[in-house]
Amino acid sequence: MSSMKRSRGADAVHEGDIPGAKRNKGAVSDDVEIEEDDGDDENGEDFEMSQLHTQDEAGTTVVAEIGREADVGILEKITLVNFMCHKRFDVQFGPNVNFVLGRNGSGKSAIMNAVVVALGGKATATQRGTSLKQFVQSGASHSEVIVHLRNRGHDAYRHEVFGDTIVVERHIRSDGTGTYKLKSGSSSGSRGTVVSTKKEELQHILDHLNIQIDNPVSLLSQETSRNFLHSSDPKNKYKLFMKATQLEKISQDYEATRDNLEEMKRGIEKKKKFLPEVQQEAKRLEEKLQEFQALESLEMKLLDLKKELQWSMVTQLEQSVEPYRADIEKERQRLAKNQSKADQAKTFCASFDVECQELNQKMEGACQKAAAVNERKESLSSELRAKQKKFRDAEHELRALERQLVDKNKEVKALETKRDESTALSQRDVKGERLQKTQQLEEGRVKLKQLEDQVKTVENDRFQFEGSSERKSSEIASNEEKARQLTDDVVKCKEEIRRLQSSRKDRLEAFGQWMPRLVAALQQNQSRFRKLPKGPIGALVKLKDYRWATAVEQVVGYRNLISFVCDNHEDEATLKRLVNENTRDVRGPRPDIIVSRFTGCEYDVSQSVPQCSYPTVLQMLEFPDPDIRNCLIDLCGIEDTLLIESAQDARREINRRLARQAYTLEGDLVLYMRFYSKPYDRFGGRNSVFRADVDGAIQDETVKLNALEEELSSLKQNIATMKQDLNTTKHHASQAKTRLAQLQKEKSRCAAMVSDLQAVLEEENAEEDTATYDGEIDECRKAISDIVEQQNSKKTLLRELETDLKQCQADIQTHEGTVEEMAMEIEDLKAKIVEVERQQGKAQGLAESYEGRVGEMTKHLLELEGKVEELMRKIEEAVGHATEACERMETTRDPKSIEREMAKLQQKVREKGPGLAEKQEVQQRYVEVADRCKTLGDDITGFKRAHKSQAVLPAAVESERLRWETEDQL
Repeated sequence: MSSMKRSRGADAVHEGDIPGAKRNKGAVSDDVEIEEDDGDDENGEDFEMSQLHTQDEAGTTVVAEIGREADVGILEKITLVNFMCHKRFDVQFGPNVNFVLGRNGSGKSAIMNAVVVALGGKATATQRGTSLKQFVQSGASHSEVIVHLRNRGHDAYRHEVFGDTIVVERHIRSDGTGTYKLKSGSSSGSRGTVVSTKKEELQHILDHLNIQIDNPVSLLSQETSRNFLHSSDPKNKYKLFMKATQLEKISQDYEATRDNLEEMKRGIEKKKKFLPEVQQEAKRLEEKLQEFQALESLEMKLLDLKKELQWSMVTQLEQSVEPYRADIEKERQRLAKNQSKADQAKTFCASFDVECQELNQKMEGACQKAAAVNERKESLSSELRAKQKKFRDAEHELRALERQLVDKNKEVKALETKRDESTALSQRDVKGERLQKTQQLEEGRVKLKQLEDQVKTVENDRFQFEGSSERKSSEIASNEEKARQLTDDVVKCKEEIRRLQSSRKDRLEAFGQWMPRLVAALQQNQSRFRKLPKGPIGALVKLKDYRWATAVEQVVGYRNLISFVCDNHEDEATLKRLVNENTRDVRGPRPDIIVSRFTGCEYDVSQSVPQCSYPTVLQMLEFPDPDIRNCLIDLCGIEDTLLIESAQDARREINRRLARQAYTLEGDLVLYMRFYSKPYDRFGGRNSVFRADVDGAIQDETVKLNALEEELSSLKQNIATMKQDLNTTKHHASQAKTRLAQLQKEKSRCAAMVSDLQAVLEEENAEEDTATYDGEIDECRKAISDIVEQQNSKKTLLRELETDLKQCQADIQTHEGTVEEMAMEIEDLKAKIVEVERQQGKAQGLAESYEGRVGEMTKHLLELEGKVEELMRKIEEAVGHATEACERMETTRDPKSIEREMAKLQQKVREKGPGLAEKQEVQQRYVEVADRCKTLGDDITGFKRAHKSQAVLPAAVESERLRWETEDQL
């Protein structure tokens, strides 16, 4: 390996060769010349590398005469990154001695410290720091040292892995931690792949290449060399010599070898002491083994019986599997049957869902159509009102024309009269007549004014009487409708009291008068059932809060409340016959029969209960029988049906999808984005299935009946009084109308008289001639002709308007009928949707019930199959154990008889000598003792050989050590 020398700057110290590197034979005998280069490196560091050359006597450089280079352990190259004062430094060493020149602080020692750190040395070994983080350049996050070691020739270390060059990379972080990477390399200097990252591998490489980092002769630091040169103590120099020549390590090995020899001597003596005892124990055990030979025949027979016992147990297990297989086949048939029913129920659910969607679409279409018809009806009503107004205006115009015609005719007659009288006016003295006519005119005007005031007063009275009459008629009609409703309520209440009184002795009569007879027949024929049916369902549940009776009965349904539950289909057929026998004369619904297995265990529905503050129907009911509870869960979904008092709150909660549906206190159904009022009242205003006690219910109904009758009586009296008032008002209105007609007639005569007198006075003043009157008469007749034409036109218009009005009224009546039909259709659709959803819920309940049964049957089937598999596994294990003992043997003997015979043989074995277990223990003990004897003998022989071989080493070491000490003293 090449050597490095550092030039004298502040001091001159020889750094020395890297310790113990393997070298080839051959020495360099020629003079050495150093070629210097004063230039700085790329990092501005003031030092240089000098190449070593050999020179002959003539001064010519001859590199080939240096001799053959070493193959392993040569330091070929080193790279420093952020290490001490070097930011980036690469150096390629020469094959032999290398010198490093530079000023103080230029980084010469950093190269040697980098070699120490890269090859596993500690920071203290460099005497330049106590921690590796002190070698990281200031401001850098890490430093890196890369060393290339030559690895060629037959002494190479794992050449097939590392190649010609071993690359050692030491990575040091700023916190003092670091890592190693050992890579393969090539002679060209390129890095290869990572072989190892362990320091142990690096130590193996250093041991193989004989590189000693801690040897001061190999790597001599400035501090160590300074102490060595300045120290005059021979002991220190001797210690350095011992460490450099490894004599110190040899001395330590010598002491360890001497201690091992003493330990071997003690071990030999101890083993010799135990050997006779072990031999004696082996002899005793051998004698005891001979005693067991007499029992071999009995043991062989016992072994045959064991084999037979194993195959007998196999046969018994195989026979026990057959009943389970038969049960599995039956359970599979039942499973297939129930699965078919579950699939059928699901099919029904799907068909109900499709039907419900179709009905919803139809209802939506009907609502749209009804809205369109209603809109058209409103449009026709507006058009009718416009036409009626136009018709009234035309009538008013026609009457005005008639009045104008009458006035014109009167005017013609007056003019004709005036024309006839105008000829005599000039010869008569009309002064007295004129004065009289003037007085009559003034009196007529005063009277006309009084008559007009009286007409206004009477018209106002008539309007008031007619308005009061209409209001009283409407109020009477409303009260009469209310009286009819009260009459119906009284009838229903009396019917309810009668039903409650009849069911006082037996609550079952609340479900029908025939129910006690049916339940009694069921009890009498209970021996005909495998399990006695349960019912009616309504009699087996109890309501916690009777305010919710209406809603709960709407959820469960009257048909379900009078139904019975059977455990199996055979009981269902028997119960059907009993129902037919006892309900032949029954009008109305008969009880349904539901088939649901009686398990006696309640369903776990904790995952289905909505997480909210409102109760469900399941929580509102008490169930003494868990099978009835499970049946209602399957049929009606009572576990996720909420009970919410307010319809508004129910809509809010359901629209939040907290539950599938909800019912209000009045029994209204609330679904997602839909609301349905209670379609009917089964018990005429009172739910007689759920009640606390009959007497209290009868008392409540009696109080209610009295209140209804009192209210009805009071209402009838009010109606009679209102009718009397109505008749009086109508009489007053009729009198006002008659008086108004008289006043208007008198007013018309008075007005005509005033008009005539005023015309006469004007004519007398004017003293017009006959020609003037003739012209006015012609004009009036022409005006009359125009008025007659206008009358004809108006009459034609009125006839057309009347026809349009009749057509419009007919259209409105048609649309009103259509609207009523659509309303009835919508109500029918709503009822159908509710019924379909109820049927869907029932089918869903049946599907879930059958699925539950399928799940239970599947679980039972799996249990049976598991038992069969367990038996088959036991059979296989038993067959395996029996086959290990011997081939299959057919035996008809029972395992117990074989065990009894084995017990007898075992008793004989116990009587004759030690058992098989003790024999095995003795045999095992004998083998252990024999092995121990052999081991002791081998150990003693080995200790003797080792003692003899190691005894030579201390003598040689001691002789060599004395020789070294003598030479040192000389």
